[in-house]
Amino acid sequence: MFNIYKMSTIDNYNQNYQLYILYYCNFVNGDTKVYNDMQLTDVCTVMYNPITNNFEMSNWLIAAYPQPTIDSLLVYSLSTVSVWYDKFYTKPRQISTSQFTQVSTALLSEIRLQPSMIGMCIFDTTVQMIKYYNGTAWVLTNIYPSVNPSCISIGSSDIVSVAFSANTVKLINITNFTVSLPGNNFAFDSTTGKCTYTGISRPFRVTVQYSYSALAIAATMINYISKNGSLTLSNVRSVIGFLLLGQLVTLNSFISNNMLLSSGDTVQLAGSLTSSNSVNYQAVSYCIEEI
Repeated sequence: MFNIYKMSTIDNYNQNYQLYILYYCNFVNGDTKVYNDMQLTDVCTVMYNPITNNFEMSNWLIAAYPQPTIDSLLVYSLSTVSVWYDKFYTKPRQISTSQFTQVSTALLSEIRLQPSMIGMCIFDTTVQMIKYYNGTAWVLTNIYPSVNPSCISIGSSDIVSVAFSANTVKLINITNFTVSLPGNNFAFDSTTGKCTYTGISRPFRVTVQYSYSALAIAATMINYISKNGSLTLSNVRSVIGFLLLGQLVTLNSFISNNMLLSSGDTVQLAGSLTSSNSVNYQAVSYCIEEI
């Protein structure tokens, strides 16, 4: 005869007998019914036996499979039983009763679903966003956490002359940027204005404001927000026609674009000019915020 290797102690069982019995029913035997996990009134009768000092089962109510023995339940580890119970009973109850629940994407995929969850929300700690159950799947809401939103705002007061070659797109490097709103999940290069996102994939509104001036230019200037250093002109752009002969006029402009950013993505002002000339940029600022 072989001895059955026990992963749990009798004390583990006596303190958590409901979990062990339900693990045997639902997981081991593949029973999908949700039982009364507090009292086990639809599973069996459990009473404390002062002689054996154990909680013992009787009056087994499930015909599909036999009543287990205590020794047979001790082959399951308490950690395994507890993790399963949390996903099959505890978390579904919390979600169904609108209790604040934080779970990872991986754990969310393992939680048992039930109709009472429809319309209920959880906070997905992997993507750092709120999801709700629509009866088929967990989907993202357009509700974003208000705690520590990803954002940054920087600005420079420098006047920088940027030399363009005709019809050649380039990144606009402006010096001496300082931060006016600390960047949560963002870093920036103070010597260029380039901002780098370090968080998870999310949509953002990126706005760049700037002033510009040029002397004796008859040309068209195009500015846009470059993602990851791209020198391909974006359809979201600012187009300015110069006809400034002997005059120096300073004008204001801005560009705003909605972008999906992932960790490591960068954004920076870029532009081109239809003639080989220089344009002065000043009062350049970046504001990036979740949408």
